[in-house]
Parts: sequence; C-alpha cells; structure tokens
Amino acid sequence: MPAIDLGLPIRPFLYTLDQIADLIDKKLRQLRLDDIYFDQVSSGPKPIGKMIARNIASPGDKPDWRVAEQEFKRWLRLKRFRVYDRSQLKI
Repeated sequence: MPAIDLGLPIRPFLYTLDQIADLIDKKLRQLRLDDIYFDQVSSGPKPIGKMIARNIASPGDKPDWRVAEQEFKRWLRLKRFRVYDRSQLKI
C-alpha cells in the first residue's frame, strides 16, 4: 500500500516568556529588554528583531504575556536558527 500524506491542522501554541528564555538559554530579564515588544505597552512600531508578546490576562488581572509559536519561529529564523516544521504525517 502506498504512503499517504496527511496534512495536520495548525495547532496554535502560546509560549510564556520564561519558556522562551529557557529554550534559548537567556535570562528572562535580558529577554524582556532585548527581544520582546509588548503589544499595546511598548512605544513606536515593532522592530523586526523583536518578538511581539500579547497579554492574554483578563482586564484588571496581572499581565500574562505570551508569544505565538509562529512569531517565535519567525524570530528564530531571523537569528539564523534552523526551524523544522513537522506538520505532515505519512501513513
């Protein structure tokens, strides 16, 4: 029986800032200063070299900043990391 390519649905994933810091081996404080653009908080247009983080907390709650997986991958590629997507399944 021949193999069949099965496209899997996109799975949205939101990274916390501490997860990203751990993955790239950088201190959280330095990540926040150097690499994160906080949506609706940081001033000016978002620099291409920064990841956009969005607050997913309810209004009035402590901010809960997250970076979308696609944004993290974009930033990794910009920093010359190789990123491999595995969204195909051979059955």
